[in-house]
Amino acid sequence: MRRENYLLCSLSIGAENSSAYRERKRVCDELDKHLDCEQAFNYFWDAIVTFENYLFRDEQGNGIKYTITDEEIHCNGQVITKAELKKAFRSARETELTETFSTRKPAGCSDICEQRIRKDEKEW
Repeated sequence: MRRENYLLCSLSIGAENSSAYRERKRVCDELDKHLDCEQAFNYFWDAIVTFENYLFRDEQGNGIKYTITDEEIHCNGQVITKAELKKAFRSARETELTETFSTRKPAGCSDICEQRIRKDEKEW
């Protein structure tokens, strides 16, 4: 084989996947570490941006991906703005803080999305 067939300046798919995994892990660790601080939403938003185009699976096994343009999340034909997400995030955090420690569960993205869906259902 000839040496010029190799693109030494480009990463292999495995290296790209490893790099993406490390970055996703880093932002999740940062979010976990700063979840109780005033700037928690900024860490949450960083995680959302980092997971853009990541293939999530719902309970039925269907693949779900989202994209971000400006400050809007586009997923399955729906648009959620950063401001709406921030409001839902704060509401979920306030609800969390009012619950007792024994029944407290962390607010996840699914909880926030459920709040958005409930809001949409009320508007109909």
